[in-house]
Amino acid sequence: MSIKRNDYSLIAIYPFVLAFCVLSSSCASLIPVKVTINSVEPAKIHIGESPDASIVGVSGGRRNLQDVLVEELINQSRSKGFYTIKNRLGEGIRFDVQDDQPILTGKEIELGENEILISGLIVETDMYNEEKEVKNRVKKDGKNVTVKVNVTFTIGEAVVAFSVISMDRIYMMEREFDGKYEVEKSKAPSRNEMYELAVKNAVSNFLKDVTPSNIRAQVKIDKSDKGQESIIGVIKKGNIEEARKMLVEYVVNFPNSASGYYNLAVLTDATGNYEEALLHYNKAISLGGENYYVQSKSECMKRLANKNVLQGS
Repeated sequence: MSIKRNDYSLIAIYPFVLAFCVLSSSCASLIPVKVTINSVEPAKIHIGESPDASIVGVSGGRRNLQDVLVEELINQSRSKGFYTIKNRLGEGIRFDVQDDQPILTGKEIELGENEILISGLIVETDMYNEEKEVKNRVKKDGKNVTVKVNVTFTIGEAVVAFSVISMDRIYMMEREFDGKYEVEKSKAPSRNEMYELAVKNAVSNFLKDVTPSNIRAQVKIDKSDKGQESIIGVIKKGNIEEARKMLVEYVVNFPNSASGYYNLAVLTDATGNYEEALLHYNKAISLGGENYYVQSKSECMKRLANKNVLQGS
């Protein structure tokens, strides 16, 4: 059989291709397996552990601004995905404070467990012009250059005071949140629209400070123990609960396996059972293990602390 010139080229590069494939497979086996853990971080201002909230009072400003305030509380809370805020303005519920305790009045007060009540007071609205120096791109000598120019902006501001209570606790009373909307004067809408946009931003600032945030963390799995290869395979497929059950059995059979207890801790951590996860982290660390065990335990402790804050414990 005759060999053409191009065939020699293939023979020459084949060892390098083979070596690359071998190395690639080896590298793939070294890629760490990670488990994603979802948790919730408390808000800047804690207003209770319940996501159920009701608007029971709104005052100040013009009626249209009050309507905007209520609408934005409902819509923005829904988009943030934590609080479900309902409009209960027509039910006659009122609250006041006496001796640092909330006093509720109304015809029929039926509240859910730990339901929070919100009232908003539009304290102030204002609109003014302000000159600012901004950067602008212009053509000069046939080239685009950046220059600084003075531009007049129209600014609408609103201050809204929010009060939040539950049946037995005061979270805030008439705490003020500023809202500001600014636009180039030449593009500014009507005064009333400027105020509406400012009220929307005041609501955004309120919800930003009181809404817990969903956070995701990735925790490394220890795959150094060949005896856990089948379990690692189950984890890779995303079946966390099945893999966790396998690890429970694994550590019974191999009670001195640091990686077994550590991986069990990670999967338990992923289910949100932080208290139990910490017990497994402690056991893994006591058996030796890797340096990253301590870091994973520390992150779990933070998640537990956040959970306790959200539950008011």
